[in-house]
Amino acid sequence: MNTEKLEYLVEVARAGSISKAAEQLHVTISAVSQAITSLESEWGISIFTRSKSGVTLTPEGKIIIKKHMKRWRNMKICWRPPADYRVRSRAGYGWRPFQALCLFLSVS
Repeated sequence: MNTEKLEYLVEVARAGSISKAAEQLHVTISAVSQAITSLESEWGISIFTRSKSGVTLTPEGKIIIKKHMKRWRNMKICWRPPADYRVRSRAGYGWRPFQALCLFLSVS
């Protein structure tokens, strides 16, 4: 699972609709739908029940979303380095080590 799929999953749950989520994410409906289908097949569960009026979380989906919304929130907060954070690397100053730490902590 990559962070993009996680972002799509959380946004679909928030929006209650794949098309609204795609609009918010500035991607195609197909991209969001494929990401959700990929996660469902990877995990072997249905996350959403789809209908003409939108999507609703299945009982398994509610458990997954609760877990991953917290992880996504932590990643989004952690992804922005503190204003005074600077690391000297061979390529110059940057914050890649900070991002790597955030990714490590988010999957722990």
